[in-house]
Amino acid sequence: MGSESESGHRLPTMNDPRNPATRPPTPLVRVALIGGGSIALGLGLLGIWLPGLPTTPFLLVAAACFARSSDRLMQWMLDHPRLGPVIESWRRDRSIPGPVKYGSLFAAWTVIGVMVVFVVEHTWLRVLLMGVLLAKTAVMFSIPTRERPARVSLFSAARNLLRGSVGAGWIRALLGAGAVVLIGRIVDEVVAGRPVGTLLGILTGLLALRAGMAALGPLLATATATRVEVDLRRRVLDAILALGPGSDRRTGEVVGKATEGIEAIGGLAGTFLPRLIGGMSIPLLLGVVVATIDVPTAGVLVLLLPVIPLLLRLLEHRFASVSARYRETADHLAARFLGGIQGLRTLKALDRARVYGDEIAHEAERLRVETMALLRVNQLALLAVDSLFTLGTVVAAAGMAAWRLQSGAVTVGEAVAIVLLGVMLIEPLTQIGRFFYVGAIGRAAAAQVRELLGLVQPDGSPQATTGEVPVGVVEFDGVSFSYAGGSPAVDGVSFRVEAGERVAFVGPSGAGKTTVGHLLLGLLHPAAGTVRVGGRAVLVPQRPFLFHGSVADNLRLAKPAASDAELWAALEAADLADLIAQRPDGLDIPVGEWGLRLSGGEAQRLAIARALLVDAAVVVLDEPTSNVDLDTEARIRLALDRLTRDRTLLVIAHRRSTIAGMDRVLLIEDGRLVKAAAAGPRLDTMTGGSSSGGGS
Repeated sequence: MGSESESGHRLPTMNDPRNPATRPPTPLVRVALIGGGSIALGLGLLGIWLPGLPTTPFLLVAAACFARSSDRLMQWMLDHPRLGPVIESWRRDRSIPGPVKYGSLFAAWTVIGVMVVFVVEHTWLRVLLMGVLLAKTAVMFSIPTRERPARVSLFSAARNLLRGSVGAGWIRALLGAGAVVLIGRIVDEVVAGRPVGTLLGILTGLLALRAGMAALGPLLATATATRVEVDLRRRVLDAILALGPGSDRRTGEVVGKATEGIEAIGGLAGTFLPRLIGGMSIPLLLGVVVATIDVPTAGVLVLLLPVIPLLLRLLEHRFASVSARYRETADHLAARFLGGIQGLRTLKALDRARVYGDEIAHEAERLRVETMALLRVNQLALLAVDSLFTLGTVVAAAGMAAWRLQSGAVTVGEAVAIVLLGVMLIEPLTQIGRFFYVGAIGRAAAAQVRELLGLVQPDGSPQATTGEVPVGVVEFDGVSFSYAGGSPAVDGVSFRVEAGERVAFVGPSGAGKTTVGHLLLGLLHPAAGTVRVGGRAVLVPQRPFLFHGSVADNLRLAKPAASDAELWAALEAADLADLIAQRPDGLDIPVGEWGLRLSGGEAQRLAIARALLVDAAVVVLDEPTSNVDLDTEARIRLALDRLTRDRTLLVIAHRRSTIAGMDRVLLIEDGRLVKAAAAGPRLDTMTGGSSSGGGS
């Protein structure tokens, strides 16, 4: 099996016969590779004892030969999350990522430069090595650099707050370091028998300022997290709206990303990132402070600093896989739970509610297992940090202070300051370990949200425009659209509907009729071409969505400032006023979630009343009478006649009876407009004399 690169493409496998570059080598080639690798390995090992012989190039050649000769090793390289994409890009277009190119050049210049300056004594060998280095440099620069895809920025809204959090950490650390140095000075003054009143006053001031910066840190962290969460929720909502109804995302998963997922990203921005940046930079600042007291001690402590990043790096891959599974399981559970709530009536009717509940319980158990795995890895990180680094650094600082004090290089107060600075030096690094799980969960959520936001085009702007044509006019000009991973749903469609015209779209199921309606309404954005609509457009669908609340709440979605009189007028036009007036609550009647407390006909007429309040110039009907009885259909048709009077009407027709009274009929097949004709005797020939079927 192949693996997937970061861009989502399948990586080749060693046994893919369709790709010559990934076929297993023939026996003869395999023998040649093993022989060449053995020779290169011998030369590389010989270079350890012969200073004039370069070691690194031969070892790299040996590794490449052995890797190519071994199916298992090569497959591991192809499946590796970092090596795989590099190999894929090299085989695809002979390009390599910039970091790989410049990193290898830096390593080559460093290794060979050290050998030329400090190891090799013969001039001819130096010239040879420099020639090899220059040749390597020329070859590397001749290889095209693969540009990294632009990453979606998640923290742009809180960039200044994030910088403030990091800056506050730096200032707090420097104030603490100053206080420690001052404590050492006070100790020396006490030992010498001199007064320390002034120094104590300065120390009190430094500690007060440090306490103030410590109190500022949580405030900045909260503000950063809040700013990031608000911005990302808006952007996720915009992305879902931009993707439109064609998105195959489950509602529960989207809700999980927009709630818990974004909260995890807020924790990443407000809690973990400032600690990560501080943990990498503050010890260096404190190392400089130690160097002002004693340079050898500072050198020893600084040499210990990479231990924590190396330990966490070793755990990162394990943590990344565990946290990704945790986020995926949590989102899947949210989707299952929401689906069960929404489909509870169906589950009860089919006597499957208990079985579905057991499935949710199984998903919850999976989430518990993944949560415990996440905590287990985090505890392993804490153990590594606390046992291997914290204790070692404190012992090293105390040992160096005692040794330097015994040798007379530092005073008693300076030795005390060194020990205290050693303790301070490990604090920001241990903070990374303690909050590593926050970063891991946040990074997993960030990857999911970044992938969702990346589905939207960078400009994010719809190509449908309004106001460029007269009011009531609809114009499609070469419009094309495809759903993700599918063939074109609409392909080069062009037509114009004049103001007040009544036009029906007909065609077989899946032809693209509903997609044309969604493009007109701006629910989808064309991949090519332009949609122009003169004025507002409103949709009356087959199954209208009613929000949980009252009749008045749903009507005022169309016109928030509408008076009760306007609401009653809209209900009267929709032939629903008498029914609502008979209820004791009147306009405050609750409709229930999805309008389940109303009949199908009542919900449809309430949607028509809501559309009347929009006062749109263009009305789109998606077969709103397809699921009701004849008496209700007659009432709805009467309401629709009032709604569409003196307006442009476009009907997505799934039944022949819907076409009656149309001025023109447009036939769509396979996403293309194939025929256009006036309604009349030619209609039977045009539509094949049968109904169009449902859905598109």
